[in-house]
Amino acid sequence: MKKFCCLIVSLLLISCIIQSSLTTVYATKIEFYEENIIYGDIDNDGRVTLSDVTYLQRATANLCILNTNQNCAGDLDCDNQCSLKDVVIIQKLIAKLISLSPEFKSKNIVIGKGESCSVAIVDDLGYNSKIRYTSSNPNVINVDSNGKITGVGVGSCVIFSVNLLGKTSSLNVTVKEEPIKFTLNHSRFNLKPGDSLDLNSYVNKGAAAYVRKYLTSDQSIASVNNYGIVKAKKEGTVKITCKIYNGLTASCNITIKKIPDRIRTNLNPNKPMVALTFDDGPNYSSTSLILDTLEKYNARATFFVVGCNLYGNNAKSMKRAYEMGCEIGNHTYSHQYFCNISATTAKAEINGCSKAIYNVIGCYPTVFRLPGGISVSSYLQYTKAPVINWSVDTRDWESLNSNSVYNIAMSQSGDGDIVLMHDLYMSTAYASQRIITDLVNNGYQLVTISELAYYKGYNLNNGSIYYKLN
Repeated sequence: MKKFCCLIVSLLLISCIIQSSLTTVYATKIEFYEENIIYGDIDNDGRVTLSDVTYLQRATANLCILNTNQNCAGDLDCDNQCSLKDVVIIQKLIAKLISLSPEFKSKNIVIGKGESCSVAIVDDLGYNSKIRYTSSNPNVINVDSNGKITGVGVGSCVIFSVNLLGKTSSLNVTVKEEPIKFTLNHSRFNLKPGDSLDLNSYVNKGAAAYVRKYLTSDQSIASVNNYGIVKAKKEGTVKITCKIYNGLTASCNITIKKIPDRIRTNLNPNKPMVALTFDDGPNYSSTSLILDTLEKYNARATFFVVGCNLYGNNAKSMKRAYEMGCEIGNHTYSHQYFCNISATTAKAEINGCSKAIYNVIGCYPTVFRLPGGISVSSYLQYTKAPVINWSVDTRDWESLNSNSVYNIAMSQSGDGDIVLMHDLYMSTAYASQRIITDLVNNGYQLVTISELAYYKGYNLNNGSIYYKLN
C-alpha cells in the first residue's frame, strides 16, 4: 500500500511519454520539483518498462477500477499495444479515485420497521470501491457489507462508511412503525395525451416506508417512474398501482382522453382546485362585480341561475359569464322546493329554466342544482344533468356580512371543494373579491364544476348527486 501511494503521487505530478515495443516502454526524465527523477519507474529499477505498467494495472484492478487485459499486460484501451494513452487512462482513474469521498445520496432517511433497502455508495466511476459499513446501533438498524440496511427496531441511529483511502461519511436513519394504512393522493384522474400527474403516497401517522414501487397496467397508455410521475401517452384507461415493502398497495384509475369543450387545457392537475358556485341569480350589479374579479385573475365559476331572472341586464351578465368561460347551471325556473311540488311541476321548472338559459347563451345547461339542496329522488330523472350540491356552505344569505362569508370560505375550502354562495347580494360580491384574490394567491385554481370533475377524474352521471370532487 505504501508503494501504491507513492505511485499515486507520481502519476498526479507528471505526464509520461511512452513508446510501444514488444518488451520495453521507454520514458524521458522530467525536471519538476526534483531533478533526474524517472517518472513511471514503479519498481525502482532505474527504467520504465512493461513491468511498471503491469504493476500499476494490477494495483488499480485490486481497487475494483480496472480489469487486467491478459492478451497484452498494460493495454488498457484494448488497442493491442502499450502506449502513452494507457498510462494516461490509469493516471486519470487514480486521480479520480483520490478525489472520491464515500458520500451517501442523502443525509437523512426514514424507513419502516422490518423494511430493507440499499444505501450502498456508488462512486462516479460506477464502482463501490470496497466501502465498509457499520451501524451505531444494531438494535435499530442492521447493515451488511453491501450497504443493505434493515429496520430492526423503532428509533434512530447512524450508518458510517469508510473507503480504502480512509475517507468517511455518515447517514442518519430513523426507523418508524410498520404501516397499516397506505393511500395515494388520487384514486381516479383524467388526463389528456401528453399530460403528466404526480402521484403522492401516504402511510398512517407514526409509520414509514422508504421504498415505493409503482406499476402501470398498460405501458402503452401511460408510464410511471419510481417517483410516481405518470406520463399519459394515448387515449385509454389504465390502473397505476403502488406497493410498499410489507405488501400494502394503493391504486389510481386514470382515464386518458381528449379534453371536452370548454375545459381549459392550461390548468395544472397537480395544483389544488376549488369550484366557486353562485345560486339564485343573476343580479346585474352584484353578479357583474363578481365577474370583474374573476376576469382579473383569469378565474372561472359556475352560476346556477333561476330562469325567471334571465331578462334585461341580468341576461347580459350571464352571457358575459358564459363568454368568459364560466359554467351556467340550471337552478329551476322559479326556485320551488321539490318537496312541495308535483312531478309535473318539477319537470316544468327544470325544462323552463333550461329553455331560458338556451335563449341567452345558445346552449343548454350542463349541470343542475336543487333549490335548497332538497331532493325528491323520483324527480332527479328530469334533470338531464349531474346534480351538484356543495361541500362548503358560506350561509351568505343568512349573515349578509362580507367578513363572515370570507372567513367561512377561506377556512373551510380545500382541494376539490364546491363552495356555495349567492350572487344576489352585494355583501357576497364584496366577499368574493377577497375570496377570489386570496385563493389565487394561495395557489388555488378557480374552476368550473365540469373542469373540476374532469381534472379530478369524475365522469358525472345525469341525475346523480355530488357534494365534493377530490
